[in-house]
Amino acid sequence: MARAATSTGAESIRWDLSDLFASPTDPALEATLAKALDFARSFETRYRGKLGSLEPHDFAGMMAELEVAEETAIKPEVYAYLLHSQNTQDPGAGRLLARVREAAAERGAHGVFIALELAQISDEQAAKLFSNPESARYRHHLEEARKFRPHQLSEPEERVLTDFSPVGSGAWVRLFEELCAGIRMDLDGRDLGLEEALTALRDSDRSVRRRASAAVTGALTQDVRTRAYIFNTILQEKSIDDRLRHFPSWISSRNLANETSDAAVQALVEAVTARYDVCVRYYRVKRRLLGGEELHEWDRYAPVAGSERDLTWEDARELVLGSYQRFSPKVGKLIEEFFAHGWIDAPVVPNKAGGAYCMQVSPRHHPYVMLNFTGKFRDALVMAHELGHGLHDQLASKQNYFDYQPPLTLAETASVFGEAMTFD
Repeated sequence: MARAATSTGAESIRWDLSDLFASPTDPALEATLAKALDFARSFETRYRGKLGSLEPHDFAGMMAELEVAEETAIKPEVYAYLLHSQNTQDPGAGRLLARVREAAAERGAHGVFIALELAQISDEQAAKLFSNPESARYRHHLEEARKFRPHQLSEPEERVLTDFSPVGSGAWVRLFEELCAGIRMDLDGRDLGLEEALTALRDSDRSVRRRASAAVTGALTQDVRTRAYIFNTILQEKSIDDRLRHFPSWISSRNLANETSDAAVQALVEAVTARYDVCVRYYRVKRRLLGGEELHEWDRYAPVAGSERDLTWEDARELVLGSYQRFSPKVGKLIEEFFAHGWIDAPVVPNKAGGAYCMQVSPRHHPYVMLNFTGKFRDALVMAHELGHGLHDQLASKQNYFDYQPPLTLAETASVFGEAMTFD
């Protein structure tokens, strides 16, 4: 009989989602979806065909109205996603996630004109809006929308894509996550999920790493064709979308969304690939530190300073919180709120989504952090990383809804800063 994994103290650290909705059957959830759809229909009736000619005061009023509506509409989507992350095999959570995504597509079809008309605003009209303090508040959002002008389709085409979004790449990603969350394996008599087994690849004992690698490889072999099919389908959809929108390369759409250029990213790629010798030197040194034997794939994450430090949940909390507090007492108080108010979901449990993330909601609602805490020092660094995102979100709450979420290029700077601060 396989034994369960050891306790870390994180078993009771679960989200409190009641400040979104009381339960999946909370009447307020369906009421919110209905309210969001009603607003979208009304907004389309009142503003379609007019965004490019609004006076600055009216433009600011329109955007402020849209802000409030978007903040309301996002809550059911966030709630359903978080609930599904906690148990990807729960049919009720799956139904709710599908329901809110279908509702979002129906609502979104009435708002297709917004991005199209914002992108078509002329330079003259944009300058007029930017010179007015009220409408200038939305300058960044408008500038970003106008950058996508060459890559937009016609309104009927965009509506068709919106209608199909519930069964697009997001649906395939959900299936992939559910398959990975359901993977189980036996490692040295313990019944482990993928997250715990991957942690064993960092064990100081080479024989443990080798057995963990064999167990993970064996478990991943199951359903490998299905996961490969999912990947290839998503890749093909991306290729078709890039072709229809006339993006010059596979990465151009991401770079544009990240507010950077293809040239800048290519320069980074070339700088890294030109110094592969650094990586080669690192692994040569690592081989010597590990005893000089030939390295295998299960040695990639082997600790070079002896046994990796084990941490309880409380140890990790004190380490990360203390690091932020030493940097700034104000920052420390903001980080402490995550631990005090149920904004973190930490334990490794069967069927939970893998990895870690920080979920933004809106400037007027706190974020949520998901972890899979296995009791290793690396888990403390992951905690610090995700809380870095959470801190960024809290400090960005003074921004308008459309500027609240930063591009990845900026978001990862904040999170890696928190991680590095804890490591030091």
